[in-house]
Amino acid sequence: SLRSAGARADTVDAGGGSPRTYAAAAGAADAITALQTHGARPRDLDLKLAASECHPDAIGVLLAAGMSVDGATAADAPLLGAASANCTDGVKVLLDRKANVNVKDGDGRTALIIAAAGNMLDLARLLLERGADVAVEDSLGRTALLYASMNGREEMAELFKSARIKK
Repeated sequence: SLRSAGARADTVDAGGGSPRTYAAAAGAADAITALQTHGARPRDLDLKLAASECHPDAIGVLLAAGMSVDGATAADAPLLGAASANCTDGVKVLLDRKANVNVKDGDGRTALIIAAAGNMLDLARLLLERGADVAVEDSLGRTALLYASMNGREEMAELFKSARIKK
């Protein structure tokens, strides 16, 4: 085995990637668990990659290892990566673990704004069910409703209008 040949589970390559990072990007939850057993420590990049590549099982394993569900900074927020990938299963895992549904990236975009801009109707419904705020504005002053309206996404716009009325 690699381990008996002297390979270390926490080795980092020139690009900053570790075996765990590559396992997370590939969604190899079993490999992440095995690496953890041999001393690999989770890093924020691992969770961000697992979320961005839509690997819910890997997300769960990394969270079980003690990683912050919201990442170290808003820029590292796994929820935003999962939303960008239209990964409703990954978003569910993160929200079940109490991720901040209204976390913003550096441009002030929330997962709901990302869903609206990308016409991800099922994701938008899930986020609204879990408490996403339709009134949140990004750094340009635009809300999810405005993104839906700007892009002619009538069903999405109606969903946001209904959510606004319920609040």
